Amino acid sequence: MQSHLHQPRYAGINLGYGHVKLRTERGFLQYASIAVAQQGDASLMRANTQRVVVDGEVWEVGDQAALLAGANFDLRVFPNWSDSRDYRVLLQSVLERLAEQSLGPWRVVLGAPVSQFNERRYRQELIGRWRGRHATHKGELLIEHAACVPEPVGAFWHHAASNPDVNKKAVLVLDVGYFTTDAVVVQNLVLNPASGGSLNAGMEQVYRVVARMLNENYRLSPAAWEVETAVLGVKPFYFRDQAIDLQPLLHKALHGVGKTIVAWIRSVQGQRPDLILTCGGGAHVFTEPVRLAYPDCRVLMVKDAQAANAHGYHYLAKSVSSAASPQVAA
Repeated sequence: MQSHLHQPRYAGINLGYGHVKLRTERGFLQYASIAVAQQGDASLMRANTQRVVVDGEVWEVGDQAALLAGANFDLRVFPNWSDSRDYRVLLQSVLERLAEQSLGPWRVVLGAPVSQFNERRYRQELIGRWRGRHATHKGELLIEHAACVPEPVGAFWHHAASNPDVNKKAVLVLDVGYFTTDAVVVQNLVLNPASGGSLNAGMEQVYRVVARMLNENYRLSPAAWEVETAVLGVKPFYFRDQAIDLQPLLHKALHGVGKTIVAWIRSVQGQRPDLILTCGGGAHVFTEPVRLAYPDCRVLMVKDAQAANAHGYHYLAKSVSSAASPQVAA
């Protein structure tokens, strides 16, 4: 067993509804937040999946795991994400990934949706799930310190690390994820708890709108994840032996969801920000609607937008040793 005398390792962990994003000294790793109980022979693993054992049950985790559940499989939002069995399986998957690098001690910073972060009891229970000793296939792994931040704060610090000019500004950080959109305001490097929140709208809602239009126009009934696969060009939809052009449907869906997100931002932002930073998997398509809605405000998509939160958490894990920091809660 490794000793407390060993130098700690650091990890930024963004365990979201859509994807798990892990940043350590060895680099960045991302995979789909899909966990499906193993069916049949547990020795037969799908490509791009990870084997995880929780409570004696074998699970497959990763991009191809949804294939096990068939065409009716779809993801969902949990009111208390970390209380769900899916979260526990994904947590174990991250522990196994960390154990491949070291059994610790580890110091980690986690992200949580703003609405859940603001619930102190929930936040403390979330951190409690990570702290301590954990069994892995490599041995007992030690997480000696865990802290939690509202999700978009990671992207802020990822940006601020190379742009110190933000330290005297009111910055609205907008994280457009798969299921949810989160916003926080950081002013003079201090998180403003009075502004921000979470909205149950993101890329998954866009794909659901496209799915509804496919049903209306072509009598198809795809799940949101199947629409995403088609949009990415992996497995297109066909009508009368012709591939369906999804771009007009996608554009219409993005416009509608974009209006919802912009209206919500205006309701939670508080004072007018000096700068708006966008991040998350939907930043590449929703930055422009936000820019059009705020013509007098500087709007920037952060570098490496989809991974920015995990990079920022890793930065905080290395930089912040005290839970008294306004950006980190223990």
